Amino acid sequence: VDFPENDLDIVSDMYKEGNYPAINSYVNDKNINIKYEKDDEFTTINLSKIIKINTPILNNILGKNYKLTTSKVIYE
Repeated sequence: VDFPENDLDIVSDMYKEGNYPAINSYVNDKNINIKYEKDDEFTTINLSKIIKINTPILNNILGKNYKLTTSKVIYE
């Protein structure tokens, strides 16, 4: 599965650079949902993506679709 930590590093680097149009383009191209949460000097970047599981045993446990999430807190 092509997600999540590498994408989170790429998005957080673009966020630190202030390159918001590139972030929007990147997450749209990869079908990733993004959410920002601000709390004083901290911003939490949350990424999530729905994946389809093709393994019979995992399908029975997790269902056919599974939501992957990851987040990173950035001090500003």
